Amino acid sequence: MKRPRLLTHWTGKDICTARADLNTQARTQYLERLMSLLEHGFWMTLPQEHLVGLAEDETQPRRLSYQAPMTCFTELRLSTARMHQQRYGLLGVVVDRDFVLARWGAPVHYVRSNRDDPLVANAVMLMAWLQKQKESKIENADTIMTNMNFLVGFMKGMSDTEHEDFRYLDEQEWRIVHSHAQEQRERLLPTNKDMPKYLIPFVREDVQMLVVPDADFRSKVYECEIFTDWVGNSPIPVLTTEEIEHF
Repeated sequence: MKRPRLLTHWTGKDICTARADLNTQARTQYLERLMSLLEHGFWMTLPQEHLVGLAEDETQPRRLSYQAPMTCFTELRLSTARMHQQRYGLLGVVVDRDFVLARWGAPVHYVRSNRDDPLVANAVMLMAWLQKQKESKIENADTIMTNMNFLVGFMKGMSDTEHEDFRYLDEQEWRIVHSHAQEQRERLLPTNKDMPKYLIPFVREDVQMLVVPDADFRSKVYECEIFTDWVGNSPIPVLTTEEIEHF
């Protein structure tokens, strides 16, 4: 199967996720969100991930919880993304996967997150061992722990913990996870704020398409000076969530 080159960052789950519920207030909030993205870049959020893994005592599985600054994308084709929009929002920014790869992004590593999962268990044991090295001030332990945290940031459960419904496996998620090397290259920018702590800037040439909630919203976008300045002399496809279903 040929892999799609386009990856989409969907946003707006905190605003409105059903086209039928769009109103003036929701469209205004979505417009503010889009203009913020165009001016400043993608937010690197801190979702909480909880994973469980194999342990000798079945009543006490090994547990791994982490938060890492990240921005999420999906490889799902736009025509099949309706369920995804209902979970994550009605505004999509579409980039080529090279944009994500250049920032050391990658597909997530889906794990079972089950009491019989050896992948999570091994990660927990390794991190516990590294923590002991840090406490013992072993040379390079801090650097190795930082690298391990970067790797763990790509781990995602296929299902909600202990419920093997595989609801997340079909999301085909990619992530850009924070790394100090990418920050030094200014591909990730600190904000000196708690939320978001980092942004991923982008320019017009990085974006292949915008997907917007509906046609009324698109009209408002075209009237916005921030959008016209950002587009410049390079027009960009702006399609609605309904239009992409016919791709």
